[in-house]
Amino acid sequence: MKDQKRSPIRIHPMDVAIVVLALLLAVGLALRVARLDGFQKKEELEVFKVRFSVSNIAASSVSALAEGDTLTLTAYGQILGALSHVESVTPAVVYLENERREIVRAQYPEGTRVDVVGVVTVRGAVGESGFLLNGAVSLSPGIEYQVQSEHMDFQLKILL
Repeated sequence: MKDQKRSPIRIHPMDVAIVVLALLLAVGLALRVARLDGFQKKEELEVFKVRFSVSNIAASSVSALAEGDTLTLTAYGQILGALSHVESVTPAVVYLENERREIVRAQYPEGTRVDVVGVVTVRGAVGESGFLLNGAVSLSPGIEYQVQSEHMDFQLKILL
């Protein structure tokens, strides 16, 4: 019988790159899952009071912000919390450009458009990643969220 030589296994550099990339993706996914699980397990949900503002709404809409109403984040389908109380209602402020191209501050007439500051009671956890509402949705000061209450839909901004 003839002695047959087997050809050595040839590994193409592209094969190596694909295997390395697949390993990196697997490790990255595992770390992300472990980090999220660790955050959710370590942190207990606590009750917080969060201040918010609603700008330039009709004065008649203020009565729709009823104490105890459940507020839901429209984009996430997560319950934000219960409206604790409304702190202040002031005439809405707008900034306009005058004939000299200067920016001037103006207010709507009394009883037409208003700015509202209120407090909502939320459940969440504070960790390395910031505040997570119900342990799932990040809430940050200065960010606006579309919210639905039992009586109206509106956009609110989280305050410090």
